[in-house]
Amino acid sequence: MTYNALKELMSYYYLEFNVYYLLGVIMLINTIKFGKDYISIKKNKTDKIQSFKAGYFDLIISVLIMLGLGSGFLFQGALSDISSEYSQMWISKMIIIAIISFVLFIVQLILYLFIKNHFITKT
Repeated sequence: MTYNALKELMSYYYLEFNVYYLLGVIMLINTIKFGKDYISIKKNKTDKIQSFKAGYFDLIISVLIMLGLGSGFLFQGALSDISSEYSQMWISKMIIIAIISFVLFIVQLILYLFIKNHFITKT
């Protein structure tokens, strides 16, 4: 039996891939927070200025998450150059996480624009 360093490394890749799952969960939590803030503002139960500022920083966090996922795609490209066998195993999961995160980002952006519009019209 010969030693294959790439095969051994890829047997532990799921540990590194958990970071991408975590980024997707953070994006989901941010989206839920945006929805909660929007509903609170519509019911006039929260400080509009605080929610507006928090939404702005949540959007920045979401952009950083998308950059992290983009970095993961670059790594997937390097991995596919080295070994298509191992790349195919993980690229579909990466695409699913990226598409879901992108859709959640668009939802956050829309909710942020609604919050901003509500903030401007009520101030």
